[in-house]
Amino acid sequence: AEFQARVEKAPVRAPTERERSFLPDSPHNRGMALMAEGKYDFAGLEFEKALDLDNDALDSWSALGVCMNKLGQTEAALVCQRQVLRLQALAGEREAQREAELLELASEAAALPALPDGRQLALSSGGLAECDTGGVLWSCAPVLCRWLGREAAGVCASAVLELGCGTGAVGLYAAGLGARRVVLTDGGPPAVLALARANEEANRAMWRAQQRVDVRPLAWGEALAAAEGGGGEGEGGSEVLGGAYDWVLGSDVTYSPSAHAPLCATLADVLARAGAAGRATRAILAHEHRVSTEGAVDVRLEHFQKAAAAAGLSVAVLETDFAGERRVSVLELSLN
Repeated sequence: AEFQARVEKAPVRAPTERERSFLPDSPHNRGMALMAEGKYDFAGLEFEKALDLDNDALDSWSALGVCMNKLGQTEAALVCQRQVLRLQALAGEREAQREAELLELASEAAALPALPDGRQLALSSGGLAECDTGGVLWSCAPVLCRWLGREAAGVCASAVLELGCGTGAVGLYAAGLGARRVVLTDGGPPAVLALARANEEANRAMWRAQQRVDVRPLAWGEALAAAEGGGGEGEGGSEVLGGAYDWVLGSDVTYSPSAHAPLCATLADVLARAGAAGRATRAILAHEHRVSTEGAVDVRLEHFQKAAAAAGLSVAVLETDFAGERRVSVLELSLN
């Protein structure tokens, strides 16, 4: 009865011609088209072919169960449903295992350094399912925060923009160093921004009255525009971008090569706006060398350097440090 209820709640329609043009010709897709036309016997044969190719194809087991139910083959439908439940359970176990592995990888560097006055930021993490990798504190953050601690005089009373903030660790550390204005941005799931806001709230008692920390969504590569509020920048206005920053920071934002071009476009835009406003903004990123040996070629870094050059940026390595056994370089980007 439960299976029947699930089947009846799932409307099936034939794909449009446009949709068909995007679908590869496969037994599963042929079966879906036949099922939408009510040809459940022929559709079932196609799904069986799909399962011969991949016996763990959850979608094909589910669709075959629908066909068997429509054809009155209750026992066969129940077999399909058991397979669906088994595969769903396996998928859940794999997801849990992946999250545990990610947290284990991050645990080596899970603690930020204390602030110069001995205070420690309180940071929460987010689940993989809600926040993807943005909810974890990775090795780059402690290294970049240690570097910022040595630059505390320049960070104090400054305006800071963090790109790809995740937990917000680096931007909040800058706030702990006395930055007057900090904007944490991320283009990830809404849960990441919620996590950053929660972490800011958890540490808000550390900020002085004139300090301001905001959390904003920002997808790299999009046109950057200032969102003006009621007051000017020095009066706590809501200007987000547009040459208003002394520092642009990013921790472990160079991991994905597909993100390099839009990231560099955003960095170049912010630095160009700062230059036009006569502001000497510094763009500092922390990059983890995910290579087998110290002398191995870091293809991610090479790809990022090429993307930076294409965006009119130069990349300088300021220092290389370790978080546990993980090697991290602090990079500075400048307009050519």
